[in-house]
Amino acid sequence: MRGASRAPPERISMIQLTLRLNGKDKHFTADGLTMRASVTAYKLLAKMDETPGEYPPEMIDELTGFVVQVFGEKFTVDDLLDGCKDSFFRVVPGMLRAVVLGVNEAIRSFPENPMPAATAKKKG
Repeated sequence: MRGASRAPPERISMIQLTLRLNGKDKHFTADGLTMRASVTAYKLLAKMDETPGEYPPEMIDELTGFVVQVFGEKFTVDDLLDGCKDSFFRVVPGMLRAVVLGVNEAIRSFPENPMPAATAKKKG
């Protein structure tokens, strides 16, 4: 829908994660995220940015522990590491950003053409 005006996406305070546990996909939702969780996630992202690409074992432990905590300890760190079928280095930073921003899939509802009409290229 180009040119159509849409309301900005609603902020969502939940994050979803699917883990393969005991041979079955199990879906988890971290809803009702707190401000403390967003501050902690921000601090963890800042730590990661200090040494990009270098994640000592203590940092990995801290990051995975935080993810488990955000999901209300509905699964263990081992469940996360063994059951998540994606890269730690892609999933965890993305999850931290989602906690900081308080959004999950709302990003998909952004307008196809986010450029406001006033700044669109003028016809010459």
